[in-house]
Order: sequence, then C-alpha cells, then structure tokens
Amino acid sequence: RLANMWKTNSDEDNEMLNEYYDAEDDVVVKIGEPVDPNAKRRKIIFGLLIIAGIAITWTANTQVAQLSVTNVECIFFLMWFSTCWQVLCFPMYVLKHFYVQRKIPSKERVPIRSLVTMEFKSLVLMAIFFYGLWVVANYSYTRALKYTSATAATAIFSMTPALIFIFSIIILKDPIRALRVIAVAFSVAGVFLISWNGKSLNNAKEVGWVGDALVVLASFAAAFYQVLFKYRAGEANTATVTAFLSTMGAFNLSIMWIVPLALDSFAVEILDADSVPWNFLILSSVLSLFYNFLINFGISYTYPLFVSLGTVLGIPLNAIIDTAVRGRVFGWAEISGGLFITIGFLLLLVPYTISEVIAKFRGNAGYIKQENEDRSPTPILRAQ
Repeated sequence: RLANMWKTNSDEDNEMLNEYYDAEDDVVVKIGEPVDPNAKRRKIIFGLLIIAGIAITWTANTQVAQLSVTNVECIFFLMWFSTCWQVLCFPMYVLKHFYVQRKIPSKERVPIRSLVTMEFKSLVLMAIFFYGLWVVANYSYTRALKYTSATAATAIFSMTPALIFIFSIIILKDPIRALRVIAVAFSVAGVFLISWNGKSLNNAKEVGWVGDALVVLASFAAAFYQVLFKYRAGEANTATVTAFLSTMGAFNLSIMWIVPLALDSFAVEILDADSVPWNFLILSSVLSLFYNFLINFGISYTYPLFVSLGTVLGIPLNAIIDTAVRGRVFGWAEISGGLFITIGFLLLLVPYTISEVIAKFRGNAGYIKQENEDRSPTPILRAQ
C-alpha cells in the first residue's frame, strides 16, 4: 500500500503519508518535511538528561531506603508500601501519550487501549506469577541495606546484566559470546572482592557478608525475572510494560496487605507505625516510581546505552555519599571489586556498540534491528 502511494502521488495518498503515528515509539512522525539537522543533537542532550535523572534517582533511592530500614524490622511492609506506588506507572504513561498526541486531529488519534498488546486477564495472571520474584528481589535488596553499605549494594546489584546473559543462554537459547563470558567473569570476581573484606554498617565482619549475600540473591531474582518476562511477553512495548507494573501494584495493594499483618501477628516482623520513618519511606517510594518511569521512557525514547550508563554511575555516586556523609572508608578490595563489576557491566554493552557501528558502515539496517531486539523495555525490579 505504501509503495503504491509513492508511485501514484495522488493528493489523497500524499495527505495520508504526510503524518502518521508510530505506536511502538509513541511519537508523531512527519513525512515529506525537511529533516531537522539538530534532531539527533537534541536526542543526545535529552539522553544525557535521562542519564542524570536515572543516576540521581537510583543513588538517592538507595540512600533514602537505607535510612528507612536503619531502625525498623518490618521490611516486608516497607517493600509492600513502595510497591503500591507502581499503580501510577501506567497513568503516567497515559499522560505522556496524550501529550504526544495533542497535535493530532481527534479522529486520527490512536486509542491507548490498542497500544497494550496483552489482554487484561493475561496481565493479571502474569502479575500474580511474577510477584513472587518481585518480592524476593526487592525484599532481599531492602533487608541487605541493614547490613551493608549503599555503595556495596549498588555495585553487587550491577552484576544483574551478567546474570541475565547466563539465564538467556539457558532459557532463551541465546548464543554464547566470548566477550560476554569475560564480562560475567569480571562481575563474579568483583562480587568476591567486595565480600572478601566487606564489613557491615556496624563494622562487624561476621554479619557483613549477610548483606552481600542478600544483594546477590536479589540480583539473581531480578535477572531471572527479566529473562522470564521476555520469554513470556516477548518484545513488549512501553505501554504494555507500564500496564503490567500498574497491574502488579494493584494486586499488591488489594491483596498482599494481608502479609505484613500476618508477619506482625506471628511476631516475625513487628509492625509499629510510630517507628516507621514515613518521610523517608514516602520519598523512597516516589524516587522508585520516577526511576522506573525514567528507565522505561528512556529505553523507548533515546539510546539504550544511555539508560545503562545511568545505573553504572550509581556506584561512584553512592561511594561519594557514603564517604562524605557516613565517613565510611573503603578498602582496596571493595574499590577493586567495584571497578571489576563496572568493567564487566560495560563489556556487556560493547557488542551492541560495535555491531551498530559496523552495521552503520555496511548499511545493514536489519542487523541493527536484530541487536536492538535484545534491549526492549522490561520491568525494573526496584521497589525500594
């Protein structure tokens, strides 16, 4: 149909081709107008702002979450409260969708429901199924902050992409690539170095390893979660992902409130409303919400590489705050471990960058598309 339009060049066809809505990227695309030479520059600048936003929200979220868990034991309640805020993910996407379509005639606007590629029943069933992994990842990470520093937690959790590569080979049957194997080795070595002389927040080495082990468990759960989500949902777009997160938040809000009360009844985790730092808890929940939104919006709008670098910057930012505010002194093992994990993280990005450069010179657009399929937005497991 499009090919015939270009051949006939009729007025009706040209009018239809003048502007259309790209549902996948949620943008208005104009055809037949001069290409803006500054469009790519603006996209890069906007990507840099997204990097800053992700790095700041990621770092602030971890620091505030650590303040939230310092003097309380009701960790599940803290996680439950923060997860409730995920209900707002899809409404935030809807506002962005309406903003993008504001200049499109009402008859030509794409209904928001058509962008969600999964039925409501499927969304609910998936939310229930993945909620267990969500709890393991977020509960483990949050409780780990009682025993280890925010810097160590952020660094160890950054090994998640390496674990995703391993699970992708097993579940998605992805090919084994030598550079990614090296990246996994760097990540594992980094975790070992951080835990080697790792001490807890109270400088007690005998419990310092507990926090590191909990972060490793959270990283495993997060990686398994994301690979399973891709196996089940395929190349889900941003609308579907945010709808899924909101559905999970609604399930958490409407049903899982029973769990904190049960834990309190059996004296497993005492829920004392007076001891809960509500100011830090609310701030952490808001930061988590914006972090998830920036991740998903960044992947769909700008280059995925920018989104990944934003999380890496959380390691040095947390180290600066831990040193300046908490007076924590990091040993050579922790510093080396953080560098090893960062190198491993960056090595996982190298194949994408190289393939895009090679494809650009060869003009192989299909190869770029195949590489980009591995980077579709997936739910981010960070409620705290």
